[in-house]
Amino acid sequence: MSLRSEICARLLLPLIVTLLTVLAVFKLSGTDLHFAKYCAESTLVYAAVLLFPFIIRTALWGIFQFIVALQMCSIVSTGIYIVPLTVMNLSSHNAIGVKAQIWLAFIFAIVFFPSFFAIFSTKNVKVKKNIYMAAGSVVGVLMITLAFTQNSVLKNTKHLAKAVLHDVYFVPKQNAAIREQYRKPAVVSQSQLETAGADYFSPDTPIKNVIVIFVEGFSAEVVDYKNHSSRNLTPTYDQLYKNSLAFDHYYNHTYATYRGLRGQLYSLWQYKAGFYPDVGNQGFGQMDHEKIHKLTDSGLVSVPEILNQHHFNTYFLSNELRTGNMTSYLKTFAFTRVYGADDLGWTGDPPRSDKFAFQSLKQVLTEYKSDKPFFIGMYTAGTHHGVDSPDLTYGDGSNSYYNKFHNLDHWLGDFIAWFKTSPYYDNTLLVITSDHGVVIPTPEYRRSFHQKTERSNFEIPLILYGKMVKPQIVDAKGTTSISLAPTLLDVLGIRKTEQYFLGCSLFETQCDERSSRLMHHFAAGTDSFRISANERGKYIISPEKEDAEFQKIYRFTN
Repeated sequence: MSLRSEICARLLLPLIVTLLTVLAVFKLSGTDLHFAKYCAESTLVYAAVLLFPFIIRTALWGIFQFIVALQMCSIVSTGIYIVPLTVMNLSSHNAIGVKAQIWLAFIFAIVFFPSFFAIFSTKNVKVKKNIYMAAGSVVGVLMITLAFTQNSVLKNTKHLAKAVLHDVYFVPKQNAAIREQYRKPAVVSQSQLETAGADYFSPDTPIKNVIVIFVEGFSAEVVDYKNHSSRNLTPTYDQLYKNSLAFDHYYNHTYATYRGLRGQLYSLWQYKAGFYPDVGNQGFGQMDHEKIHKLTDSGLVSVPEILNQHHFNTYFLSNELRTGNMTSYLKTFAFTRVYGADDLGWTGDPPRSDKFAFQSLKQVLTEYKSDKPFFIGMYTAGTHHGVDSPDLTYGDGSNSYYNKFHNLDHWLGDFIAWFKTSPYYDNTLLVITSDHGVVIPTPEYRRSFHQKTERSNFEIPLILYGKMVKPQIVDAKGTTSISLAPTLLDVLGIRKTEQYFLGCSLFETQCDERSSRLMHHFAAGTDSFRISANERGKYIISPEKEDAEFQKIYRFTN
C-alpha cells in the first residue's frame, strides 16, 4: 500500500466504522428512519471535525459519537429517536428490566467505542490554514442546513435539548403552579380491573395489542340498537353492542376532529380547532407544518408516548396523504409511525374512503412481523358532514346519511370478520369509538334519526371487542371521552406512570374530585356544556358558562 493510500485509509476509518455500526443498528431495529440521511450527516460532521487540531477533533468526534450511540439505543428500544419523556423517566430505568439494560449497554458500546477510538488514526493529519477557511465555511453552512433536516440526529438532539430545557426550566419558571396542579403520579389510583377484572375480561386471554378506530362524526343515536330502530342500517354495530363490552351514556368531550383526536389520546381539552372559515390559516388544518409542531410542543404526555416507553410499536393510519396537515399533526402525538393514505396505496384525492381505510388496516396487520406489542389508531373520514358513500348505498340511495353510515357499518363488519379469523383475535383488543358525535345535525339528519333538538347529540359509542372480552353493557353515567386515554392504559395494566390526564379511567374506583367534575364537562373553544342526569335518570346536556378553570386548562394544554 502506498503512503497516500495508507493516509486515505486512516482518514476514512472513523467514518467507515460509524456507518457500519449504525447500519447494523438500523437493520436490527427495522426502523423506518433513512440510513442515507445518517450517511450524509455523519460525513459532514466528520469533515468538520477534521478541520480542527487533533485534541479538539477527538473531543468533538467523541461528543458526536456519544450522541449517536444514545440515539441508537433509543432506536433499538423504541424504534424512534429519543423523546423528552425518555429523559424525564431516566430515574425509572430499572422498569425495563436487567436484560434490556444489558442489551442497550451493549448497543451503546459497539456504536460508540469503535468509532471513537478510530479517530486516533488521524492523529498526524493537519489542515492548512487556507484549506481550513474555505472548507470550514462550506461544511459549516451544510451542517447548519442539516440541523434543520427531518430525521437527522442533529435536529432531533437540538429539538430534544430545547424540549427538555423548556420542560425542566422555562415551564416550571413560568407556570409552575398550574403544571403541578395537573401532574399525576399514576394513571389509576384504584382500578376495578385489579380487584374484579375477571368480571370484564377473561384472565386466560391476556391483552397484548390494542387497535382503536376513531369513526368520523358518529353519534350513538345512528345505531339501530341505540335508536330502537328496525331499519337494519347498522347490523354490525347492533351485533357489537350484544357481543362486546359496550358503554352506555358515554359522551364526547369536545369537537371537531383535531380537538377530538388529541383530546382523547392526551386526556385534555385543546382550544385551537382544525379550521376557521372566517379567519384565514389559523386552524391546525390550515397552517404550515412547522407551526403545527411548534404549537403542539407542550411537554404533555400522550398514550402512544407512554406506550413507546413500554416497548410498544405505536402506529396511526391517517385519512390524508403523507404530506397532509392531519398527518403532520398526528406526528406530534409521538407515534412510532404515522401512515399517510398514499403510503398504503391510496391514489385518489383525500380523504380516502372507509372501504380503503379498513383494507389499509388489514394490510398493516398482515405485514406486521415484530414480536413487540402494538397500538394502532385509525381515523375513518367517510362519514364526515357533507360526504355521501362512494361505495354502498342504503335502500334507494336517496338519503346520504343512511348511505354513508351503512357503508361504514358494512366495511367495519368486513374487517371484524377478517379480524376473527386472524391470529390477532386471541390477544388484541379492538376499540371502536368516534372522534366526536355529529356536530351539525341538519334538518335531514334530525328527520332521519328522530332527533328533536338542533344541538349536537354528544353521546358516542365506546365498544371494546375481542376474544378476551365478557360481553355486557356498562353504564358510563354521563362520563366523556376525556376518560379514553387512562382507560386504555388501565386495560393494558399500565397504571403507575406520571402524566397530566384530566380524566380518569372508566374502571377507576377512586377518581379525584377535580377529574370527576371535568369528566362530565364538554368544551370546544368558548362553547361549554354540562352533562348530568335529571331526577328521572335521563342524561341532559345543559349550556354552561365557561368554567374559570378552563382558562387555566387551555393555557396549560396549549
